[in-house]
Amino acid sequence: MLKRFKFLSAISALFISITVLLAGCGGSSVPYKKGDTYKNSKDNFVTITADNEWRVKGYQNREAIYKVEPTEYKAGSYSVVSISVKEKINGRDPLQVVNDYEYYILATKEKGFNSVYIGSSHPNDTKWKEIKKELESSSDKEDLLKKEYENNKKTLKKFEKTN
Repeated sequence: MLKRFKFLSAISALFISITVLLAGCGGSSVPYKKGDTYKNSKDNFVTITADNEWRVKGYQNREAIYKVEPTEYKAGSYSVVSISVKEKINGRDPLQVVNDYEYYILATKEKGFNSVYIGSSHPNDTKWKEIKKELESSSDKEDLLKKEYENNKKTLKKFEKTN
């Protein structure tokens, strides 16, 4: 009985060690890091103030802080994030986030990253719900994200690193 307990304890410890090691090996799921500053195609300056927070300064003194949360959907150079307004400074929102959450595909690029809009949390917006359902059932998430990225280029925003 004691040998079996020691054996199971050793196996459990080994399993936990491997899990911790593998969890630490994962890279960032987003193409930016804290302290980086980007300029987007609408002359907004985006400063990454935390892993899940952007401060955006834009045209005509528009400024806001956004909560940017990576979702579980990431494949290759593509990842899906949700963006919501955390605080409007001067009562203005430079990214014009209309609903509670808006969803974007981010694509890593040489000088920064690009984003395309793929839906929102609004109850009447079925686009994000359909994409999410497809992602959950897809065996090739990278191909699906790439296809959605290409299909939504009319909403493309480029973010180029300035620092």
